[in-house]
Order: sequence, then structure tokens, then C-alpha cells
Amino acid sequence: KAVTRPLEKVKLLLENLQLLNTNDTFNRIAFPTGEGLKFLHANDILRCMSSNNYTYIFQTNGDKLLVSKSLKEIEGILPTQFFCRVHNSHLINISYVSKLMKGESNLLIMKDGTEVEVSRRKKEELVKIMNL
Repeated sequence: KAVTRPLEKVKLLLENLQLLNTNDTFNRIAFPTGEGLKFLHANDILRCMSSNNYTYIFQTNGDKLLVSKSLKEIEGILPTQFFCRVHNSHLINISYVSKLMKGESNLLIMKDGTEVEVSRRKKEELVKIMNL
């Protein structure tokens, strides 16, 4: 059984890459959860937050999903034109940023009112992606 696990992971990754490359809005990304696979559209994901080797995916409908993948793995699956790693523990969908606060620490205010800290190292990348 252990031998098939890496093959299953490669298969899942290839399926996800194929979905992203088709640009079809009906296609979804599969995320492994404790109960099985959960399918989400990238545009239904507001932000992702790491929790050890797990990731919380916050959806635009207010639901929160715990996924058994690291934030780095999730970052590798989601489309880079919409998602930006703004902090060690946060990956955001730039479509749902409502405000970038300046000051002592850089804070993003998401459309749902959530505040997400932007690390100094990641700010330049965020500004570039958002065309600011």
C-alpha cells in the first residue's frame, strides 16, 4: 500500500495541473481532507493559513476547510496569477483584497474583514502581482 501513495500524489497533482491549464471555470481542485477529497474552485478560496503540516482553507462562503497538505503544497497547486504568499503562514487570493494598510506592519484587509499580516520580504512580490 505504501508504494501506491506517491503514485496517487503524482496522479492528483497531474489532474490538478490539467484542470488549471484548461481555464475552464467548471473545473475544480481536489483537496485531501480527513473525510476524503473536497473539490473547490480556485475563485471560491479567499485565503489559506498554515497550521503545522495542515492548512486551513477559508472559502468565500464563510466555510473553513482543514486540508492535510502544507501551505507550500497548496501554493504549488493554486494559480499564481491569483494567489500570493504574503507571509510564512498566509496565502491569499488577491481578488478578495479590499485594502492594504501601511504603517508599522503591513496589513491586508480581506473582503470578509479578516486582517492578514504581510511580511516585509513578501510585500514587494505582492505589490508586483497586484500591479500597484
